[in-house]
Amino acid sequence: MTKIYVEPFVGSGAIFFDKEKSPINILNDLDKRRTDLFKMIMKAPTDPDLYDKGLTSSKSKENFIKKDYKDIPSIILKEKILLTGGFNKQPVRNNTVYDEYNPHGSLQYMSLYKDKLKGVKILNQDYEKVMKQYDGPDTFFYLDPPYTTPMKDSSTGYVKGSDEFDYDRLNDVLQKIKGKFLMSLDNSQYIKQTFKKFKIKEITIPINRNPKFRKELLISNYDIHL
Repeated sequence: MTKIYVEPFVGSGAIFFDKEKSPINILNDLDKRRTDLFKMIMKAPTDPDLYDKGLTSSKSKENFIKKDYKDIPSIILKEKILLTGGFNKQPVRNNTVYDEYNPHGSLQYMSLYKDKLKGVKILNQDYEKVMKQYDGPDTFFYLDPPYTTPMKDSSTGYVKGSDEFDYDRLNDVLQKIKGKFLMSLDNSQYIKQTFKKFKIKEITIPINRNPKFRKELLISNYDIHL
């Protein structure tokens, strides 16, 4: 088992929540709303009856996200609606909801999320600072930085400023670390050329939109066996 696990670009935390928990875990993201949401989940009640169940239509969700809240259940629901998106069409733009996303879907797993986040350090810092601070021979980094293709589309849900992401800088940082790393990025010649000194493997993954599959790259400083 990895002793120290670090995600410099944690995003939704999908990989972290799906993997075995390490003794020491560091989750970082430049998007403060995402890291604040993790901190809210750590304090969130697990009783589903405390969360508004009336958010069943686009209109009800639009009215809901226009308000400010102080209670944790409402803040979590609002952020889950606003942060949904990723590679698909952003379901919320200018306080208008375009998607029938159900914000209650993951509430049944709230106890599991809270348990997984116990003792986890949540950071909102530059990725290089975090990697330098926690690097060592017992550290494993999983990196999911902004992809080159989606950055050209402002509807993808990446934090503002991602379109200026410096991959050469990331390459320099990775070449200096003592720990192991695994990084997922889009399958482009630019990415292959930038990170050519590392191990690169092409993979095909399923996605929930046409053409149903997408080619990606796994980049690492160790041999990957799939």
